[in-house]
This record gives sequence, C-alpha cells and structure tokens, in this order.
Amino acid sequence: MITHIDVPSKYFTPANDLIMVKPRALPKGEVMEGNLVIEMEQNTSIVDRSTLGKIIAIGTDIDEKYLDKTIIWVEQDGVDIELQDGMFLMLQEKSILGIVEQ
Repeated sequence: MITHIDVPSKYFTPANDLIMVKPRALPKGEVMEGNLVIEMEQNTSIVDRSTLGKIIAIGTDIDEKYLDKTIIWVEQDGVDIELQDGMFLMLQEKSILGIVEQ
C-alpha cells in the first residue's frame, strides 16, 4: 500500500526511529540480474522494488552518519510513501544491509 501525502519531501520528517530513502528508479525495460525485464511504469510489488537508494531524511533517534548516504536494504522491508516530489521509502535502521561507498 502506498500512502499519498500532499507535501514536498523537504517538509516531511520521519518518526524518531525511521529513515526516509529515495530509491533508485528502475526504468521501464531495464534488464536486471537473471534477465528480468521490468515492464511496469511504477514499482508496485516487492518483486521489482529497488533495494538501492539515498537517505534524504532521518528521525531523531537515528545516527546522522547515515544522512546523504547511499544504502542497500532488505527488499521486503519498508513502507512506500508518495510526496509531491516523488516516491520514497520509510525504513527502520535495522533494515539497512550496508552503505555504498562512492
């Protein structure tokens, strides 16, 4: 289920123990590992959800070391939310598998 909120992401603060992530988009027709081709306009199931994205906001209980980092998370975790400026994912810190160093 996707929650729609009519505010821009810069005005949305996650709850104390949550992280807001901007998932990497899976473009239509992108060939993924195993030759899976995504043909849907919008990610609508956990089968084709991205597991890579950038943290754009954190709750007050989350260490600031995560802010602006690119992370990988557990595929089935998180809650999708749609704000005025796009789709985002709300995660708990325990869902983070690792930080992608650039």
